Amino acid sequence: MSESDADLGVHHLVPTDGGYETLLTRAAYLGLRATVKMLLARPDVDPNERNSRGMTALMQAAKEGKAAVAMLLLKCDDIDVGATDEKGYSALRWAAERGQVDIARTLILDRSDTDVGEVKELLQNVVELNVAIANFARERFANEAE
Repeated sequence: MSESDADLGVHHLVPTDGGYETLLTRAAYLGLRATVKMLLARPDVDPNERNSRGMTALMQAAKEGKAAVAMLLLKCDDIDVGATDEKGYSALRWAAERGQVDIARTLILDRSDTDVGEVKELLQNVVELNVAIANFARERFANEAE
């Protein structure tokens, strides 16, 4: 490792609108798989480090639909799949909220540490949303069917 590389530090903060990202959370947000892989190879990188909104790299990848980055992060033995941000959202919740089906499926099926209660809550929310949409559509188009 060069002196300039050591001086940069992996926890260098990247300013964003109203906050900051770490190099890892920013790379995950942007879907930069090679950069995430390089950062994770460093012994001083914590895969669970957070940005100013409490989001981890896994949450960022799940939220933004960066499946290749999410799968890479999930290979880390010490990744905290159940971590939540300042909104109380986990990576699974972000994936579900944003319709990232493949990432949500992987978080549910491939990780034994996924919170079953959270999965049940998300399923209930999906059911309630579908019922609300069906009711709205029925009311909206009831007169046109006659």
